[in-house]
Amino acid sequence: MRLFQGISGAGGIVLSKSISTDMFSGRDLQKFMAIISAINGIAPIIAPMLGGTIAHLVSWQGIFIILLAIGIILMIMSIFLKETLLPEKRSKGNIANIYSNLFKVFHNPIFTLSVLGIMFCFVTFFGYLSSSTFILQKTYGLSPFEYSLCFGLNAIIIAIGAILGGTFKHPNTILKWSSINMFIGTILVSICLVNHLSLTFLMLSYAYLMFSFGLMQAPATAVALDSERQHAGAASASFGASCFLAGAIASPLVSLGNMLISTSIVLTIGSLICMIISQILAKRIKRQANQD
Repeated sequence: MRLFQGISGAGGIVLSKSISTDMFSGRDLQKFMAIISAINGIAPIIAPMLGGTIAHLVSWQGIFIILLAIGIILMIMSIFLKETLLPEKRSKGNIANIYSNLFKVFHNPIFTLSVLGIMFCFVTFFGYLSSSTFILQKTYGLSPFEYSLCFGLNAIIIAIGAILGGTFKHPNTILKWSSINMFIGTILVSICLVNHLSLTFLMLSYAYLMFSFGLMQAPATAVALDSERQHAGAASASFGASCFLAGAIASPLVSLGNMLISTSIVLTIGSLICMIISQILAKRIKRQANQD
């Protein structure tokens, strides 16, 4: 049932982006993606905190009752959700042809570079997400409440970065500089972890890293989906899946050996590859804009 719940819930992540692509384009799409990116950045951080709080107030069975209530609300809301894709733009043919679009979108180099860039961006994010609980509580001695405050603060910082990322006129510029800043952020975090510097320096470095992460979300998403709007659903599905694949890769890696060292390695490699891919992507976007 958990598996079924996860598969069903994934529809919301995909549809939110593909519906946005139906409704907006260019800078308008980037601005709207900033809102979605802020939510997507905050949700993985807020959810465990909220779940932990609820678990103290109700029994474990009560959590499932609350999830049921959320599911019912979503189901009712979806009834009133109108189709946003025009009939003439809808996919024709059988279901096999529709699912083949999942592979066709990767023929587009801009989309492929965007997916690879965001994937390694999320390697860094999930590396932070998976390790910070143990690092801040076990190594730095924070209480669960103090840790939740730090976690919540970084969620707000991600949201601020995501909103600001949607305001830039040229997505190639923000992609280029946000990826550079994210790499600098991981270097600062790694220095703090390896040398066990003070909590103040570590939290400032985390904040810098999370702000850069948020900054990158809206332009990367908008560029990817704008480049494949004729297959918006398939593009959104592939783009979203890459983020969770990154989480599946990064989460166990940070636990290998000394967590301070392994986390530093995962964060640095993820952000370095993301930065390299983003520079290539930014140049390709600029070249295409000049040709147009």
